[in-house]
Amino acid sequence: MRVPAEEIVRAGYGAFLLVAPARALEAVARSPLDRASVRVARVLGVRHLAQAALVGSDPTPVRRLAGAVVDASHAGSMVLMARCSDSAVHRRLARRNATSASLFALTEGAAAAAGLRSDTTGIE
Repeated sequence: MRVPAEEIVRAGYGAFLLVAPARALEAVARSPLDRASVRVARVLGVRHLAQAALVGSDPTPVRRLAGAVVDASHAGSMVLMARCSDSAVHRRLARRNATSASLFALTEGAAAAAGLRSDTTGIE
């Protein structure tokens, strides 16, 4: 079985967030991060690694769709954070995170749809 490229990218992103969260995000934030932001980035890295492992180990359309829902939910929460945060740094990080989560959601959703179409082509 081949691991989808999207899951390899996700795993790399997750590993980077887990191992070097400040380095990963300070360029985006354009300022040093506070401890809470670093902790949140590490948690997000673990979530990406877990999702890459779960979806990549058996990339069925259902798992990919579930991954798309998780990513879309994350994107929505980041949009809310970007609108509600008092911190310019947190708003900037939230907007960029919403963008990356949206891209993951679109990629997973498209892969799920393609898989569903190919699964139903042989059914009479």
